[in-house]
Amino acid sequence: MGNMKIIEVAANGHFVRLLNISLNTEEDIGNYILQQNIGGHPVTVYHFPPRTRVNAGSSITVWAAEAKVPHSPPKDFLLKESNKFGTGPECTTILCKPNGQAVAWFTPGHGKSKLKDPCKDGEQFTDYEHALPKNNAQHNFQSDKAKEESFANVCQFVPETLPIK
Repeated sequence: MGNMKIIEVAANGHFVRLLNISLNTEEDIGNYILQQNIGGHPVTVYHFPPRTRVNAGSSITVWAAEAKVPHSPPKDFLLKESNKFGTGPECTTILCKPNGQAVAWFTPGHGKSKLKDPCKDGEQFTDYEHALPKNNAQHNFQSDKAKEESFANVCQFVPETLPIK
């Protein structure tokens, strides 16, 4: 598992907050994608600028346009193309590497929008290893030849079908 976690999708849809849970490692999320899916289809997509870094133990926030918060990296990023983020339990928020490999995701439980403890699985947050067996034919996968594993494509990600570890 990576050090980046999605710790909150604001109940009012104004922002998504990410946290680097490492206490000593800076994370490079340049060109990463923050995406929200409903029914396996992307409804909101934000591309982080190149060379975006998150200090150890620090959080960053991606703001929706309606929040009227200025784009002010390295802490605040503005999603101009969308007034609000999705907030319901049908909406999965995913952080992906530029190649589409999911590194973190968040699906809020009913009435909940925050991760209580970002270092542990909570009732409204589940983070898996993201590697799926090659024989799972119900998804569109892209292969990582170096690791000989398959990873869910960004636009085909369905977290409910992943194995829980």
